[in-house]
Amino acid sequence: MRDECLTVTTIYDFTLPALEGGDINLADYRGRPVLIVNTASKCGFTPQYEGLQACGTSSAAWVWS
Repeated sequence: MRDECLTVTTIYDFTLPALEGGDINLADYRGRPVLIVNTASKCGFTPQYEGLQACGTSSAAWVWS
C-alpha cells in the first residue's frame, strides 16, 4: 500500500453547523464520551426525543452540551 493513499479521519476532524448558528468543533469533545444523533431539529413530530433525554438524564455520567 502506498502511504500517500492513506488518510485517517476521526470525528475530531469535523465541525458541524450549530442550530443557533456558528459551528460545533468536535475536537472540543476529545476525551469525553460523544453520542451523535441525526435529527430533524426543526420538526414538530419528535416525541421520541423524550426517551433519549430521559436516558441521558438518568445517568450522572452523561454530560449534555
